[in-house]
Amino acid sequence: MDSFMAYQFGLSLGSDFIRNVEKRNWYLENFFGRRPWIYWITEHPRFIEFNAKIGINIVPKWVNKATDDLEAWHIDICDKAEVLVSSNPDVASSDPGNFPAIFATERAQFQKVDGAGWKTMSPGQPYPRRLEIASDMYDHNAAAHETSGDTLTYVYYELSRRLELQAALRAELLTLDPPIAFPSISPTLPDPKTVEKLPLLDAILQETLRRWVAVPGPQFRCTPREGCSLAGHDSIPAGVRVSCLAYSLHRNPDVFPQPLEWKPERWLNANSDQLKEMRHWFWAWGSGGNMCIGSNFAILCKLASEQKCERNRKLRTI
Repeated sequence: MDSFMAYQFGLSLGSDFIRNVEKRNWYLENFFGRRPWIYWITEHPRFIEFNAKIGINIVPKWVNKATDDLEAWHIDICDKAEVLVSSNPDVASSDPGNFPAIFATERAQFQKVDGAGWKTMSPGQPYPRRLEIASDMYDHNAAAHETSGDTLTYVYYELSRRLELQAALRAELLTLDPPIAFPSISPTLPDPKTVEKLPLLDAILQETLRRWVAVPGPQFRCTPREGCSLAGHDSIPAGVRVSCLAYSLHRNPDVFPQPLEWKPERWLNANSDQLKEMRHWFWAWGSGGNMCIGSNFAILCKLASEQKCERNRKLRTI
């Protein structure tokens, strides 16, 4: 999350949870403590509100307070980013380390969409699109820390069960320049482009994202007013809630034989037609306008984590 928030808001405004343990615990306790009630919050907000008015609190009051506190924390960071960008339009070149890249990009897109209306303030808000941008920023960094953590957890879990695969991956990582080998460990990591081209490392990551997809679904949508056809089903009426799940797509046995097995080899041994078909069904990042905006960043972070894990393993062995 520290890495991604630095990308969102710059180094000075991003989180520092690795060193600030107290703040990290506050965030994680509030974020994950609400989990048992997420279904009610997201699926039945009006039902919850109605019952609260008559004294029935389906969701405990502290859950709402935790949500309010997290939202206030994110809005405060967005407010500081707005001050930084609006007061120094050249911050990207003058102070690139503290440039809030994602925040500034979304802000610029709203300016294009709004045109002259960009200067119109929402009622009670100090600058345009404040809450829309803050909501999106919250979604981005929440997804970044949770999904990356889930994926890396399963990478390490599966590798712990395949010692021969660990050895093969270790040998592949040693081909990098600079190599990750104790005791002459370089303070810099290899060029990301060379890391991305490592076939076994890529296969391990792809298979983990397939078998243990971090966002399994569902991705809900409502059918348009004229109705539609989906997945071979015709005449679906308007206003029907439909969904697509990566969890299900990734378990198609016709495309992924033995779908419940974690087999990185399927990505290494597939012919061109098989590989094309697997990629067609692979949906870990979503697609279209709602595709994960941080997919490239997330892959880079996971690859870097793999390298660092290998380096730490060597240090522990010594």
